[in-house]
Amino acid sequence: MLFKSSVITAFLLFIHTIFGVMPAYNGAGGYIIAPSAEVSTHGSLGITARYTYNNMLTPALNFSLVDHIEIGAGWDINFGSGVYNPVLLSAKIKLPFENAIALGFTAELFKYGDTYANYYSPYGCMQETIKGFDTTLGLGYTFDRQRLQWGNINFFIGFKKEIIAPYIILMGDFANFPYKHNRAPALRAIDSSRGIVNLGVRFLLTEKIALDVMGLDLMDSNRNISAGMSVLLGLAR
Repeated sequence: MLFKSSVITAFLLFIHTIFGVMPAYNGAGGYIIAPSAEVSTHGSLGITARYTYNNMLTPALNFSLVDHIEIGAGWDINFGSGVYNPVLLSAKIKLPFENAIALGFTAELFKYGDTYANYYSPYGCMQETIKGFDTTLGLGYTFDRQRLQWGNINFFIGFKKEIIAPYIILMGDFANFPYKHNRAPALRAIDSSRGIVNLGVRFLLTEKIALDVMGLDLMDSNRNISAGMSVLLGLAR
C-alpha cells in the first residue's frame, strides 16, 4: 500500500508539472492562448500540434536548456491559396520568488507583399491558487513595427482545474487582446474584435501525452473550435 501511495503521489506531482510546460498557441507554456507563470522543466521539450477549424494547423514547441528560462515557437500553417503563415515566438523567465512570477515576451511575425505585420508583446504574470483553480493573472503591452504609441495594454487571466483527477482538466483564458493580431483579408481563423474568451478540456492519456479540445473566442460571432495533441519529451529533473 505504501508503494502504491508513493507512485500515485509521484504521478500527481508530475501532472502538476506537465500542466505548465505544454505549449500554448505561441509556444509559451500555459493555457489556451494565455501563458502561465510556470516555465518548462530543465531539459524538457514540449511539442503541440493543433488544428483549428477552417483549415489552419499550428505546430508549436517549447524547451528549457537553463533552469527557470523557457523558449517557445509556433507556426500558423493556413491551407489554401493566397493565405499567410505567421511565425510565433515566445520567451519567458521565472523569477526567484516564493510565488510563481514570470516575465515574458511573445511575437507574431509575417509579411505579405512588401508589408510587414509584426506584433511584439512583453508581459508579466503571477500564478496563484484561487478557489481551487490554478490561476495566472497577467499584464502586458502590444506594439507593432510601425506604431509604438500607447493604447494596446493587455490584461489576461488563465485558469485550469482537475475535473477528474488526474486525467481530465478544465482550462480557459480571458483577455482583452485578440487571438491573432494580424488581420490580413486572406488570413484564416482570425478574430474580428479585441477580446477573447476561450474554454476547453485537456485529456491526459499518459504521463507524457495529452489531447485538447478547445473553444476559441466564444463570445464573438466568429467563434471557433480547435483540437490538438501535446507530447512531453526528454524530461530531466
